[in-house]
Amino acid sequence: MHEFVSMREWLAPPVEADVESAPPLEPLVSADGPGETPVPAADVSAVRRFHAALEDALTLATRELLREIACEVLGREIAHPCDVSNLVRRAIERYGVEPVRVHVHSRDLEAARDCGYAVVADESLRPGDALLVLECGSIDARLGTRLQHVLDGMPA
Repeated sequence: MHEFVSMREWLAPPVEADVESAPPLEPLVSADGPGETPVPAADVSAVRRFHAALEDALTLATRELLREIACEVLGREIAHPCDVSNLVRRAIERYGVEPVRVHVHSRDLEAARDCGYAVVADESLRPGDALLVLECGSIDARLGTRLQHVLDGMPA
């Protein structure tokens, strides 16, 4: 079983037995509050380097995960076209608004009629896309827009 070693002990240089040959003491970073012990500057620097490396690793892992999710979504959309009626219902639930009409590609017209709103065939849309027209704007539920939303969430 391993003994617990604090970060300070792990980062500390080995203790010299001979005081005469010991290197000079490191400068200390002042304590932030009363009762706090000053920390050697080298320890602070090592912790900052560790934190920066950890942040870089997490950013890279997040970027890769989001790319994998985007590829999965695209693969699923290509293999099994979107249930437009379900897409419309999810958009309405998410934004809490009622559309005046729903525009879909002509291929999705019959499936979209199940959503319970006026449905219009729109050849400018691709199969699986939807555009919900509201009284005060619209909700763009096209695949390209949904994918771009995922990609915009990726760290640069």
